[in-house]
Amino acid sequence: MILVEVLEAIFKLGLPVLVLSWLLIHRQYQTGEIAADADRQTVKSSLKKIRKAWRKDKKGRYNLIENKWMRFGGGFYGITALTTFILIELGEAVDFVVNISGVGKLLEDGLLNFVVNLLVNQFQNFIAAIIWFAYWGDDDRSIVVWIAVPYASYLLGLNLASRTQAIAPRSLGFWIKEIRDKFHSDS
Repeated sequence: MILVEVLEAIFKLGLPVLVLSWLLIHRQYQTGEIAADADRQTVKSSLKKIRKAWRKDKKGRYNLIENKWMRFGGGFYGITALTTFILIELGEAVDFVVNISGVGKLLEDGLLNFVVNLLVNQFQNFIAAIIWFAYWGDDDRSIVVWIAVPYASYLLGLNLASRTQAIAPRSLGFWIKEIRDKFHSDS
């Protein structure tokens, strides 16, 4: 039974945390926020410095995902909370599209009621993401599994970001520009 729960945690939360942690940390390497030769302790202190800088300059240097990550606390907790928030929102968006006939019911009580319900739902999703460990560890699930799996995934994402920045330190945009320039110069 525990094996099934571990597999469920890996696929539902672990893999998304791994991908998001790789994306966010890899970007920090690309922008120079984290030194290329940083060890784990240096990465941890760099993430604290990034969080402090974010508090001073909230939207100036950071993209939407990074801002949400910092809003949720940064680091492991922030990535897991952001992942939870994204997964909740995606689930509700899919449910909304699948049940598109329910739009009429949503508007039955008026547009103002619809907007208020939407805002309340956003707030509830935000709170659920903040207490992600309770969201995932509900019912008879083991909360230890639902904390350990995303933490291991986060550490793996950090490790992969460190290794991939050493192999390919330039951004995808850089390589697209290089290829485009190559084709344009050949013409």
